[in-house]
Amino acid sequence: MRWIPSLCLMLLITGAWTPLGADDDGRTIWGDDLRSTLKAMKKVQRSLGVKSCLHCHVKQDGKVKYEIETEHKEIARSMYYAFVDTLANTGKARLEVGHDSTSVLISAVRKLKGEDAGIHLRVVLPAKNKGKEPTTLSRRIDLPGKDQPIECGTCHGGKLHFLTQE
Repeated sequence: MRWIPSLCLMLLITGAWTPLGADDDGRTIWGDDLRSTLKAMKKVQRSLGVKSCLHCHVKQDGKVKYEIETEHKEIARSMYYAFVDTLANTGKARLEVGHDSTSVLISAVRKLKGEDAGIHLRVVLPAKNKGKEPTTLSRRIDLPGKDQPIECGTCHGGKLHFLTQE
């Protein structure tokens, strides 16, 4: 009977730390269980160069509320599913991302051979002022090493806005 309070505390902590979209066993798009999800989130955090989990998640009453949706979480999921996975599997990707009440178009082509081998990125930012033209930014990113996957850090390399230098 002495173990019941400990068990209840463990269940409470585990339930409180289960990320949004997690299955009953803690599986998310980022990991097969809570531990691997948190490990993957730390890697994404470093890849994007953001200071804390609060870049995407919300803290209320002193606790991180993983279940609350935010714009940054939606962008991260979209980039993961519709961009990184697609680029890795098909060699090209295109995604329109809503951000700060605007729309940013991101596209990439993966070239495996030749002098210009790499990931060729193109980002179209909306015009800052009415009547102005959108801004197009381009960059070639080196391919990851042999047997290394394309990940967030492949392009971001520790900087959230690596193309605009913000």
